[in-house]
Amino acid sequence: MGSLWGLLLVIILPMCYCVDACSREKCKLKDKCSSDGDCKPGLFCFSCVYALQPSMCVRSSVTDQFKLVNNSLPFNKYAFLTTHNSFAIQGAPSHTLTEDARVTLINQEDSVTQQLKNGVRALMLDTYDFRGDIWLCHSMLGRCHDLTAFVPAINTMKEIAAFLSANPTEIVTIILEDYVKTPKGLTKLFTEAGLMKFWFPVKRMPKDGGDWPRVNKMVSKNRRLIVFTSEESKEKSEGIAYQWNYMVENKFGNGGTEAGKCSHRKESSPLDDKTKSLVLVNYFRTIPLKPFMCDDHSQRLIDMIQTCHTAAGNRWANFVAVDYYKRSRGGGSFQAVDTLNGRLMCGCDDVHACVSYFGLYKKHLPGESRPKPPRLELREDLEINLEYIKPEYVRGKASSVPYEVDLFFVLYEAFDDERKGVLEKIVDPFLIGKITSTCWDVFIEIIQRCLASVEVRPKMGEVEVILENVLL
Repeated sequence: MGSLWGLLLVIILPMCYCVDACSREKCKLKDKCSSDGDCKPGLFCFSCVYALQPSMCVRSSVTDQFKLVNNSLPFNKYAFLTTHNSFAIQGAPSHTLTEDARVTLINQEDSVTQQLKNGVRALMLDTYDFRGDIWLCHSMLGRCHDLTAFVPAINTMKEIAAFLSANPTEIVTIILEDYVKTPKGLTKLFTEAGLMKFWFPVKRMPKDGGDWPRVNKMVSKNRRLIVFTSEESKEKSEGIAYQWNYMVENKFGNGGTEAGKCSHRKESSPLDDKTKSLVLVNYFRTIPLKPFMCDDHSQRLIDMIQTCHTAAGNRWANFVAVDYYKRSRGGGSFQAVDTLNGRLMCGCDDVHACVSYFGLYKKHLPGESRPKPPRLELREDLEINLEYIKPEYVRGKASSVPYEVDLFFVLYEAFDDERKGVLEKIVDPFLIGKITSTCWDVFIEIIQRCLASVEVRPKMGEVEVILENVLL
């Protein structure tokens, strides 16, 4: 009898949940829902444990930090959501056998194209020689089989090429677990997929722990595809970057999910090796089990990011790799990346808090007093030179660059580019049409004041107040 009551509860409870659900795109984050159409844009209706828990509106995409704030920082000053085994998709048709005959692990639930549309910007792909071609397989011992094969790699690469073509301001990173032995096999693959026109060359990648090029420069030059391989020899033979020359990475699988611990995988340098500019944090189980994903993508993920930040010498992760990336009880992996971008870009807990740090126009409420700007002395004889910034940061003597100094570099570059008539776009596209010539005069004064003083500079909040007083 007890089991019968339990069965009835399983059937009846979901019906009860639906009664209180909102509808017609009015449901907010964590509101109960009955379908995707109930949720506001950017959310979808989901239950972590089907029929046992109510469905609620959860996030379906990452905040685009480039559009929200700007893309003027170096590539390594941003964070990107990464899907582990991006190709190992539930329900993906088999090109060798029936889907039911495939014997391997599944890690994701939607297509690579959909992953990219939802804000995923780094893809972990396993490449193998198979059937006279290169395939994406989830296999073992370096060999692909009919039972472990997913798709010819060219299919996925063409999806990536289509996304980059349709989204000319976006950058995609591919991280290859590479078992291809065919000479120039990957070069042929990327060429046939039409990806070489987006290629970011190895020679432009910093090997000494320095900053990567700024994202806006990468976009303007169309160098928007970054590819890493696990095979060291291919950096020389095919011009594909050897991953461990440029990034550090923690352990994967269960070894990377143990609370309070974050140690490097054996192929990687120690996480605190600052000669590598990029940090990758894995957070997925050895066996991907859907029922645990919601818990994994909650506070546990945030805690691991903090743990790895400490282990990496107080550096925040640039890539966060997860399985079943959409599963959560709210913000999930999307919020984790928003948190990272907030930390990386402006030292805040969320990327949305960075907006004011980059000088966006804010209207004052009626009756609200406007603070008077401090008096600035203009030094006409000052030669503008980056050496006036604290010299240790210019000459590489400091172990890290504080946020304020890095942001100042952005402002300086923007000021320098103003002579070419592109300042508004460099600082932030949201500023177009909102800036007066008077504002630029004050901006120049601020720049010169900063350059003139090695130790004393206005705080960013003070700069914001000054600029607000002369914005339209």
